[in-house]
Amino acid sequence: MNAAKEAVVDCLKLGAREFVICSGARNLELISIIHSVRGINTYHFPEERSAAFFAMGRSLKECAPVVIVTTSGTAVAELFPAVIESFYQCVPLILLTADRPKRFQSTGSPQTINQTNIYGCYAENNVNTWSTTTPLHINIHLEEPDQDSLIDEEVTIPELNSSPILSDNVEQIKADTLSLQDFLNRAEDLFVLVSNINQELGPEIYNFIINNNLSVYAESTSGLREKLESSIPSDIHAKHILRIGALPSCRYWRDLEMEENTEVFSVTLNGLSGLARNSTVAKKVNWSELRYPFSTKENNKNDSLSTLDELISKFPQAEPTWFRHLSERIPNKSLVFLGNSLPAREWEIAATRVDKDLKCFSNRGTNGIDGNISTFLGLAINENESWGIFGDLTAMYDLFSPWILRDHNKSNIRIVIINNGGGKIFSRVNAVSESPKHIKKSIINNHNIGFKSWAAMWGINYINAQSTDDLQNLPDGPVIIEIIPDNQSSEEFWKGLL
Repeated sequence: MNAAKEAVVDCLKLGAREFVICSGARNLELISIIHSVRGINTYHFPEERSAAFFAMGRSLKECAPVVIVTTSGTAVAELFPAVIESFYQCVPLILLTADRPKRFQSTGSPQTINQTNIYGCYAENNVNTWSTTTPLHINIHLEEPDQDSLIDEEVTIPELNSSPILSDNVEQIKADTLSLQDFLNRAEDLFVLVSNINQELGPEIYNFIINNNLSVYAESTSGLREKLESSIPSDIHAKHILRIGALPSCRYWRDLEMEENTEVFSVTLNGLSGLARNSTVAKKVNWSELRYPFSTKENNKNDSLSTLDELISKFPQAEPTWFRHLSERIPNKSLVFLGNSLPAREWEIAATRVDKDLKCFSNRGTNGIDGNISTFLGLAINENESWGIFGDLTAMYDLFSPWILRDHNKSNIRIVIINNGGGKIFSRVNAVSESPKHIKKSIINNHNIGFKSWAAMWGINYINAQSTDDLQNLPDGPVIIEIIPDNQSSEEFWKGLL
């Protein structure tokens, strides 16, 4: 078996059934082999960065490895942002990259760079010991393609690998469970933060919180926000914090950096504490074995939520109010993707708390705005109804993303752009708001760019939503919805909420 075929078969053995293929010539043999495999799905892109985030979205959707295939040179480097995001989200993204022959290395030959271990600590390189909780890089040195590169034989899907490395470390889980129980035994003043968690863990974590009557702030990506009597971050006054899942989007989490008297215990799949100070972290625990031995203090939640409702009524065109409108309009059981940075926060604050059984996602691995729409589209393909809500600069970062909709335009995919004319989240940072005008200008990047022409470029329906009526009776298929909130109302809203 030649190297190219062996690499594709390795991907199949690892459970990959979807391949996102980027155009090129050096990877011709890989592409030919992939197309000879029956029973898999392929997607095609001419641009690698968006393709990689799309592949990451597919992997999140399928809870399985998805392969991104590229030619050599800087095409390989274009994958790096999605590799980093996948690393922190523990997404099993496989990077199958064609490379020039080894004799070309360090010669300056066209499209030749050092691709070996190019992703450093963010990707594993050994197929046989891959943990499946980080990206995997398979780099194949290939000669110039010719007619022999075209494979006409059918490749059958092999049996899945059953490597013991994929199994849970039972002893480690037991030790981490005991460590968390020890934390609970001394955490008389406890508050729980829940963010993005594996869907199968939802019922266990829900029962743990309910059975122990714990005070909690649950974000939408946890799937528990509307199912629990959730507080809001301003209500948190505890000296012990249990964080479950990915990093929370609320400002409260970042402020914990300065609260060294607040003890933090994190349970998160990537095993990273998310804090640059002392705290404890575990990857997995047995939630059903844990008990909280103290009574929980009641928090006053009604005042804060009442103030929020008053502000929504008073400022109908404010940016957070639009998130209430959107959350009320989105049908039950829809997929929702919350873009960074303001949209994720504003949804958590203002979205309705009626349980609509939504499936919520967000790229919170590195909290960046790169590739958000592409990730959303990877999740949205083949869903009945999907809504992605993004800021204007986030959308500009990912203008190539609608390419995939040319071949997948039957689903109701709603791309909502909250166009507030720049990076308005920075205006809420004290150091920025108090800076000289020329410095604020360079950070906030104010603009007057609209998205109607972008929709026309891709042949997608466009709506300029000026009232809630414009969110009704949307056409079937993909739609780009541009919302321009009233910035003055938004400022007044935030002043009233703080």
